[in-house]
Amino acid sequence: MTFNPFARRSLTKSLLRELPCFPMMAAGLMAAACGSESDASRSLTRTDSAGVMISVDSTSLSALVEFGRLAQEPTVRIGALEGNPMEQFSRIAQVLSLPDGGIAVVDSRIRVIRIFEPNGDFRAELGGTGDGPGEFDFLTSAGVWSADSIAAWDFRARRISVFSVDSGFGRSFPVEPRPDRMEFALDRAPIAVNTWMNMDDGLPTADESYNRQYLIVQLLDRAGSPGDTVARLPHEETRVSVETRDGRTIVVMAPFYFGGRAEIRIASNGFWLGYSDLMELRRHGDDGSLQAILRAPGLRRPLIPEDVATASAAALAASSTPEMAESLTKRIEDSRDHPESIPAFSTFHVDSSDRIWMVEFAPRWVSPESAIVFAPDGRVLGRVALPADFLIHAITDDRILGTTTDEFDVPYVLAIPWEQLLEG
Repeated sequence: MTFNPFARRSLTKSLLRELPCFPMMAAGLMAAACGSESDASRSLTRTDSAGVMISVDSTSLSALVEFGRLAQEPTVRIGALEGNPMEQFSRIAQVLSLPDGGIAVVDSRIRVIRIFEPNGDFRAELGGTGDGPGEFDFLTSAGVWSADSIAAWDFRARRISVFSVDSGFGRSFPVEPRPDRMEFALDRAPIAVNTWMNMDDGLPTADESYNRQYLIVQLLDRAGSPGDTVARLPHEETRVSVETRDGRTIVVMAPFYFGGRAEIRIASNGFWLGYSDLMELRRHGDDGSLQAILRAPGLRRPLIPEDVATASAAALAASSTPEMAESLTKRIEDSRDHPESIPAFSTFHVDSSDRIWMVEFAPRWVSPESAIVFAPDGRVLGRVALPADFLIHAITDDRILGTTTDEFDVPYVLAIPWEQLLEG
């Protein structure tokens, strides 16, 4: 069977096709088909405030044009239900684009990093389950360390391990205190990222309460020694409750369906931080200093009843029991989880040319249909349609690396070529 990445093939998508075509879902595609607004609707202002460049692009959703286009077929497809064990994955946490064009696949469940050639041929396997040198107890994140090596963070062992892509394990070093995950960049110091929940008022009671998590960003040096904490961003809003199971007290946290979240992405010089409650991204230098702020207020839109209906339909399609369906639908329709505007993005990525790809917000079990692309200076460049059921991991100048699953929930890594249609 020929693989078509744009075919909406999942049960969720099949169910959603039976829903009315809501204006909020089709707005971007209709704008692309009907043409764009006049130049008056698209202007960029840039101001310098104490050395921080603030860019405000007034482009509206209806003015977005097609910036790029993905190929209908991937050029690389790695994954198998049976056969080559090196192509069988369990839980793909990350897919990395290596400096030589190779592909690294981080499987957090079986605690290995597999290296593939640019064409998808298997090259090497790094790591494995254990607590010895070069092994992982709890592999949570990895990244490019140098031109020919990869670094990985073991949460339980509290250490960074460095591997040569060609010769395997090289060394490891501890990091204290223990962060949730690490962000790595080529020939630069790692960044520690923690999720923290405010419990100043003590543990929640049996009654449901609401809390806000925060994303804490701390700089490290190349040896893993902690440095300054440079950011504390509002992260996920969650419902928090206490349940008793088998005589144990358990704190249960459930994120809001339409709540905001914070993200960090590495750039060629520094990193970007974003919070999806705002159409705003902030670029920091490697030393943590704030360098630029990017805003695009015209790309926000209000939350409408059809958004709730879409999320409810997807939850129903994904529910395995009537009780699960009832619980999920109740949470989605809870008006306390209904902000005036939907989050600005589900996530964002920085490509190899430092453009920012802001993936449109989509509730759980619904595939985002497009990404809005920004130039490094804050200009809105346009929109790119995305394949169905495709999760982006890395973007280069000519292809996008990501993951998908088939009808049997077998995970695959795809490399899909993309073509830039406009300058930027």
